[in-house]
Amino acid sequence: LLKHTSGEVSEMVALWRVVARYPIAVRKEPSNDEAALLSPPEHVKPNQVLRVSEVRVGDGEATQQWLHLADGGWVYTAKEIRGAMVSLVEPHGAGASLNV
Repeated sequence: LLKHTSGEVSEMVALWRVVARYPIAVRKEPSNDEAALLSPPEHVKPNQVLRVSEVRVGDGEATQQWLHLADGGWVYTAKEIRGAMVSLVEPHGAGASLNV
């Protein structure tokens, strides 16, 4: 997330928290394709707070967002389970962000 202040650009990092009860695979790009998975596999864990530098809306799905982790890699915020979209990662605290 970039913030423009008085002609300068500073990078902002938003905080998100994993609300899923299971680990979520980190991907090298915002894609559900198996080829996007990191090798060796990496995961974010339940209740982990993530530092996010970019948020993208998924192709064709308004409820699907991709989070670019400040440390590298991508995770998705929601997954369809039994016909309903379920939130896996949510913003952590009201307006939580950090200057980097």
